[in-house]
Order: sequence, then structure tokens, then C-alpha cells
Amino acid sequence: MLIYNINRSNALPVASQDFLSISGNATRSYGVLEIDAEGAGTASAYTEMGIYRVSAVGTTGGGAITPVPVNVAQPAFGGVVNTTWSVQPTVSGLIQIIPINSNGQRYFWRAMPNLSNAIWSPGGGTAAAAAQMAVRPITISGNTSVRIQVCEI
Repeated sequence: MLIYNINRSNALPVASQDFLSISGNATRSYGVLEIDAEGAGTASAYTEMGIYRVSAVGTTGGGAITPVPVNVAQPAFGGVVNTTWSVQPTVSGLIQIIPINSNGQRYFWRAMPNLSNAIWSPGGGTAAAAAQMAVRPITISGNTSVRIQVCEI
């Protein structure tokens, strides 16, 4: 199993736009192992993000983030992580809510050791909506930092 960290730090979420989108590789599936999010603002206010399934792919992704391998000897992540789109992907299923306070409250979730509750996405590449997940804001109150740990199999 190949493990990577995807980080986006101190950025202001924008309504109806993905904070980050993970698109899978054509042959390998990936799973979310950890979610670590924290408010990065200066005033106390509720912020809520969600991890969603994608039902229709977006067009012209940009603002690419390079996932960092946990083991430096492993290959690069096979998929793509974007922070912008000319046309946003369509999200359909809210998988998990990420509730945080804009003034630094941390939210941390980890899959169980047997990975029975890991959030899985099948291989299929960027052209397949089933291979995509999106972190999108629900309620915006300030800057946010998010780390998603994924594995490829």
C-alpha cells in the first residue's frame, strides 16, 4: 500500500467550489485513511467542510497539489489533486462532515486499523466521476487548513 499526504494550508474556502478534489488513477484505487483539518482564522466562528462523492467530472482543473509520499522510496501518486476548476465537478453524496472552529479548533479522523471504515474510491482516472472525491465547504467562516492522507492500492 502506497501512502500520501495531501495538504492545503491557510486558504479561504469559496462557496460551491472544491477546496480540493482528488481524482484517481486509471488502474489503482485509492482510499482516505486520515482527515486532519483546522481553522486558521483569528476569530471564533463555525466552519464546516464535507467530503463528497463526485457524480459528474469538472472541466479544466488547476491549482494542482502534489501529494507527498510518506515513504520517500515510493512512486508519485498516480492521480491528480486540484484546487480550482473552470467548471466545478458535480457532487452527489456527502460522505463525511468536517466540523471545525475558524479560530483553530482541530478535527481529526482516522480509519480503523483494519480499514473497514476507510473511504474508498475505485480506479478509473480523471474521466471517471466514480474515481473522484471532493472536499467542499458547507459553512464558511474563515481560513482553513486540511490534510488528507490517502493510500493507493
